[in-house]
Amino acid sequence: MKPSNVKPELDIKISVEERASKQLIYIRLIGPYDSLDYVGTWKKLYQYIGELQIPFNQEEHIAIYPDEPKVTAPAKLRSELSLSVPQPVVPKGGIGVKEFPGGKY
Repeated sequence: MKPSNVKPELDIKISVEERASKQLIYIRLIGPYDSLDYVGTWKKLYQYIGELQIPFNQEEHIAIYPDEPKVTAPAKLRSELSLSVPQPVVPKGGIGVKEFPGGKY
């Protein structure tokens, strides 16, 4: 296990908020975090929103990293990049649809 690279100069603030449930469109990526195409993935999600004619600036960006990089092999690290959508949609190609559960985050 690699030691943590702590940078106290970042002055990170942590808060817990109550979040409402919402529908998400998402793309799952697998591999080392520093080798994934995050920009291309966001572009695909925004292209789908455009095809659905959902007005921009209504979406919320949610990135989920379910694996701990200190214990998961880099090739198996999972990432999910998601956008909230205000209307029912269907999966398309590599874009999935799921419900984001409400609660404290």
